[in-house]
Amino acid sequence: GVQDVAHGMQNVHFPEGRRTLPAHLCCPLTKAPMNDPVTTRYGNTYERAAIEAYLKAHNGRDPMAPATSAPLDPRTDLYPNHVGRAFLRFLRTNGLQWDQPAEAQGKG
Repeated sequence: GVQDVAHGMQNVHFPEGRRTLPAHLCCPLTKAPMNDPVTTRYGNTYERAAIEAYLKAHNGRDPMAPATSAPLDPRTDLYPNHVGRAFLRFLRTNGLQWDQPAEAQGKG
């Protein structure tokens, strides 16, 4: 389960002692680790605040998913990713730390 995966990650040796969070645990829009992940009806996962801001800024009345350009209604097509949130919380509370990806530094 989650504990086995987290334990396995603690035993991974990273170059120069650095640990980088896998890309699938980072928001594709911000490149930063997610805190409140949501999944679209198309299966893509984003940080909630980032996808909501993206849809508001880029799409106006006809929002479209960034990965698919398919219609995406933020009121009905975003679902909490409970497993992702729980896994990231577990990693943080058990002391696993990671470096911010370079492209995410300076972004919120």
